[in-house]
Amino acid sequence: MTRSLNCVFTGKSTSAIPGGEFKEWIMNEAKNLSLTGWVRSLHDDRLEVLIQGTEENIQLFRVHLLQGPPLSKVENMECKWIEYEKSFSDFEVRQ
Repeated sequence: MTRSLNCVFTGKSTSAIPGGEFKEWIMNEAKNLSLTGWVRSLHDDRLEVLIQGTEENIQLFRVHLLQGPPLSKVENMECKWIEYEKSFSDFEVRQ
């Protein structure tokens, strides 16, 4: 089991493909902070992120996530610490 941060939120963007751009931005932010895990779209247009790494970098990622990418807005973010059954070696975008 690996201690992980799991967040679900709504991302709004003025761009044409908000979900895709949000996921790419999240992946880049995670990789820049040496974090692993994944991001995926949920059936109700929200995004879900699972992050693993140092607690310091995870907290910094959470701050970045709340701010969101340029021309975007993050709303209704709910995060919780969980024990996840798998450890990741990279960060991936899931479908």
